[in-house]
Amino acid sequence: MSPFPYYIILLIFFPMSLFAISNQLFGCGIYIQNDYYNLKNLSSSTDYLYNASTWGGNILSFNLCEKMNNPCSSGTSIYAKINYTNTRTCKAIATGYDINSFSLQNDTLNSSMKMLTINYINYSTLCLEDSTKNYSTIINLHCNANVQTPLILAENVNCTIRIDFTSSNACSQLSIGILWQILEQDKIALALILMILGAVISFFGQRLFKPTLFLLGTLAVAFILVVSIISFVPINLF
Repeated sequence: MSPFPYYIILLIFFPMSLFAISNQLFGCGIYIQNDYYNLKNLSSSTDYLYNASTWGGNILSFNLCEKMNNPCSSGTSIYAKINYTNTRTCKAIATGYDINSFSLQNDTLNSSMKMLTINYINYSTLCLEDSTKNYSTIINLHCNANVQTPLILAENVNCTIRIDFTSSNACSQLSIGILWQILEQDKIALALILMILGAVISFFGQRLFKPTLFLLGTLAVAFILVVSIISFVPINLF
């Protein structure tokens, strides 16, 4: 039997096994609760700046996914900082993040949506307002397909910097939650179907090469079409 049908089997089930991975960070992309977010689309080549009247002239700068292009000092790697204009002090308030810093929460701006929340890591920078605390930084990513230029709001409460970042690029890039729920609910039936298909291919694949190729090709195309439709049609999966 030609090995070609097995390549089609891999084409079908490798993406399924990839999408099944939950809460995994790959470079600038994260799979979480069967959704994929591409943070690379949110990184800035010039860093994001926030300078509101409520900050008293102080300037908040940060970046997403990528390290800051203009840190407090050359040679350092940080993700967020505050420039205190009165004291001419630059404070690095975020040095990085890891997989445990990501979570999906109910969107505080739109209750029918979910927002991806990132808790930045900061181990050593003491807060300028309270030297007994370290800075902590939280970024809430709000999905809004109508917002092309990011909208940024930020507040500093007791040395906790909370940033609300709204953008079309903050939306999930791929949503297969419905498909995965169906597969999960009918996993026994799916397993039986796959066992039967595997048995047919093992015993009759060489004799029925063309029907086998047609069957597997049809399944592969159907799966790709379903994933494509779910990927590009906005559906509230949560």
